[in-house]
Order: sequence, then C-alpha cells, then structure tokens
Amino acid sequence: MVDRSWFRIAHGMTRLVLLIGPLAVKLPRWRGVYGWSYGLLANCHEAARWRANRHPQLARVFWAAPGGGLLVTRRYRLYADLDRRAIEVALPFGGVDSKPGNVALDRGLLVLLDYGNEGWEAAESR
Repeated sequence: MVDRSWFRIAHGMTRLVLLIGPLAVKLPRWRGVYGWSYGLLANCHEAARWRANRHPQLARVFWAAPGGGLLVTRRYRLYADLDRRAIEVALPFGGVDSKPGNVALDRGLLVLLDYGNEGWEAAESR
C-alpha cells in the first residue's frame, strides 16, 4: 500500500503518528498511564538508537523532545508486499517488529520504521 496523501493519522499500539508532508511526527498514545509511558519510552529508545547507530535501514530521526514527548522522523512510503519472514531475512536487526506495515523501501533497502520497542536490547546484547 502506498499512501501519497499530504496529511494522514496512523495509530500504533503505543504511539499516534501524524504523517505530514515529508515528516512523521510520533506522539505517545494515551491508553492509560502505562500505555502513555510505553509511548514515551518508544520515542526515547528510537531516538537513542538512531543517535548511536544511524544505520541506513533505520528510519531517519530529525528531532526528539527530551523525555520522549515527541519524535520527528522522515516519512517513508510503506512497502507491504513482503511477509514477516522475508522482512526478518532482509533486515540486519533481530528482535524488532517485522510486520509488513513497519517497513519501507528506500533506494533499494528495506527501512525499519518503528524500532522503539524493547527487542533492541536483546539484539544489542548479542
């Protein structure tokens, strides 16, 4: 599925994503205190992973608010024509959410759009 609209709102489990032109603005989603906290942590983790790695297969982070209240990344066009196993093989990261709606194709590389989850700790400890 390719979305070419200028503005769209997407809902994840822990974050609300405002897709505005070339940007994706990720905000914690209110689902009680724990849900909000997980959204804050996801934004913090994603910003920290980008700063530490800047891997071309991670969605580029432009700006992150201290504390995880807001994360601004590059907006990509979704690439949902692969199944989970094909995505896992194509990405060099373990322990990430490999659902088809979480990847984009950019200059011939699969790009992981949501990497703020806890699976990264397991992948980094290998």
